[in-house]
Amino acid sequence: MMAESSNFDRLLKLMGEQALFGLDQGEQHELTELAAKHPNVQADEMDVLAAEIELSALPATQLKLPDHLQQQIRLAMPSGDFTRSVVEPTHTSQRDWMRHAASWGGWVTAALILIAFMGPSFKNRPQVTQLTPNEARAQLLATVDDSLRVDWTVTDAEAARSPAGDVVWSNTAQEGYMRFTGLAANDPRQSQYQLWIFDSQQDERYPIDGGVFDIPPGADEVIVPIAAKLDVARPYMFAITIEKPGGVVVSSRERLPLLAQVEL
Repeated sequence: MMAESSNFDRLLKLMGEQALFGLDQGEQHELTELAAKHPNVQADEMDVLAAEIELSALPATQLKLPDHLQQQIRLAMPSGDFTRSVVEPTHTSQRDWMRHAASWGGWVTAALILIAFMGPSFKNRPQVTQLTPNEARAQLLATVDDSLRVDWTVTDAEAARSPAGDVVWSNTAQEGYMRFTGLAANDPRQSQYQLWIFDSQQDERYPIDGGVFDIPPGADEVIVPIAAKLDVARPYMFAITIEKPGGVVVSSRERLPLLAQVEL
């Protein structure tokens, strides 16, 4: 009985390691052999769950998942009863806590299994720090050879408070950032700023939509990631317009406070 429990524990651990880090040839062979001894367990069923948990940056001691993550896991899980296919208790204590977890739903049971067996791995792995827009902008300029930087030019007095700043863009990365200082704050209920990217491969009547954004009151400097709706081939100008909330598909360009001309 103890050997059977040990084999099942080892199977779950290998399933978790496969989902999170991958297995070497020997471990993969061991997983295949153990899975054959437990036909009710699908060896790859933790893959989707592991991705969801890892993306959520869930602490190892936290057993309650956020509501939005619970919903994502439910939608991502394959059809069928995950609880019955994975949970195969082989001794009293294991059976007790797994039954308690199963009463909350299959997704929690699977999460508890991963946390219990992979907890140390989660705690010891370095945390991925998401860059701020300012840090991402600096990294793009420092590491991508074709990144360009162009200063904004004021074209309309409506953009009060002496706006300045620049736009940074890389065709290779298809990534860019806008930096603003002194640009007037907007009320998102009334209007939003919208970026347009003029590309030599596009009809100038229909520049590429670079996304809408807001300038909050009292901000000294605002950096906004560019959200181009199409791939950019060869930009020659960036323009900021003021549009209705949510932006427009085609701008009249009647309210155009800033331009950035690229030297070709």
